[in-house]
Amino acid sequence: MRGSIVQAAVQGQVKKTLRHMDKTRKVSQRATVTALNKTGKKLMVPAKREIAQKTKLRAKDVTKRLRLRKATKRRPRAALGMLMRPIPWIQLGARELGGKKKKRGVRAGKYVDRDAFIASRPDQRNNPQVFKREGAPRLPVEVLKVELEDNAHQVLRRAVRGSTPIFRRFYSEQMQRWTKRKGK
Repeated sequence: MRGSIVQAAVQGQVKKTLRHMDKTRKVSQRATVTALNKTGKKLMVPAKREIAQKTKLRAKDVTKRLRLRKATKRRPRAALGMLMRPIPWIQLGARELGGKKKKRGVRAGKYVDRDAFIASRPDQRNNPQVFKREGAPRLPVEVLKVELEDNAHQVLRRAVRGSTPIFRRFYSEQMQRWTKRKGK
């Protein structure tokens, strides 16, 4: 009879330990997901500022293109990315220069080009763009755009490489938070 009591006590302890391990696993999983998402958000700010500084754009224009794919319980990975298409000058609020001193050209943010002009293509009447001629002939014109690819890739890689201490801090905070909550 004593053997069955001991066996029942051991089985009860094993079940209790398994329940505790399951709760700990769930808490750890939840803390990991939250920490990953917070780390991603935290990395967006310095990355945005650095990209804006290198490309001479407003941070607002960079923010529109910066993306954070959040982590979930099923997919515990957060991804920081950016739309790398070039930004046309017209989206930066391009304005033609003018005045009494015969200033010509276009200004878009911190970019200025004296040979540029704003016009619409005949096939796209309601879509004005900033153009620049490439020579004497009438037709070879190009749309002026700001390239993002080189600068943005380097900045995002650097931001992700330095993210480990930030993640560790958020993870420990979240583990404390969730273990306190479970202890109540």
